[in-house]
Amino acid sequence: MFLLLLCAVYFTDRVKAQEMQDEKTYPTARRLFFGGNLGLQFGTYTDIEVSPIAGYWITPRIAPGVGLKYEYYKSPFVSATHIFGGSIFTSIMVVKNLNQIIDLIRSDIGILAHVEYETLSLDNRYFNLSGYSTTGRFMQQNFYVGGGIRQPVGGNGAFYLLVLWNLNQDMNSFYSSPQFRMGFTF
Repeated sequence: MFLLLLCAVYFTDRVKAQEMQDEKTYPTARRLFFGGNLGLQFGTYTDIEVSPIAGYWITPRIAPGVGLKYEYYKSPFVSATHIFGGSIFTSIMVVKNLNQIIDLIRSDIGILAHVEYETLSLDNRYFNLSGYSTTGRFMQQNFYVGGGIRQPVGGNGAFYLLVLWNLNQDMNSFYSSPQFRMGFTF
């Protein structure tokens, strides 16, 4: 037990020292980031997604942001439809640089936690399984929690991979849990 406590104090001290160094060298202009996801699927099912995001690193570890989503979807069961919406999120770098904690890893991979609220506009004809209405659109709210990794690339760029679970999932949910996302920010 004592050894576990000693390791926790040691790692916390190393992470805090890294954070203090980062705050001194992190200019305001570099705190803004942009990026997102692009998804393409063609064949029996056609799914084209564009999801830009923008955010701001409040500290070197905490980054709230906003996102937009547009998706064109077509399948043998659904004639072409459009899905659109927006989201707000917060990412927290739990471990900013795994290499500084585990010397065997020769990469700057960080581990992050992610929380997101998303609202989507879906067509009642194809996605409303409750049967109340067959015309118009309805809004679907999703609340995602999860985590992932972030690999810095170049000066301000980063590649990220997230695994998210929808805590508000129901029979009308367009996405199943878990949801895997990968994207790039700059």
